[in-house]
Amino acid sequence: MNVRQSSKKKSTRLPAIPLTSRSSCN
Repeated sequence: MNVRQSSKKKSTRLPAIPLTSRSSCN
């Protein structure tokens, strides 16, 4: 359960970074 939540948090953080970077580049 802890590992699943950690994976979800990391998955949300990873895409959140590139998403903002793409918006800034655009």
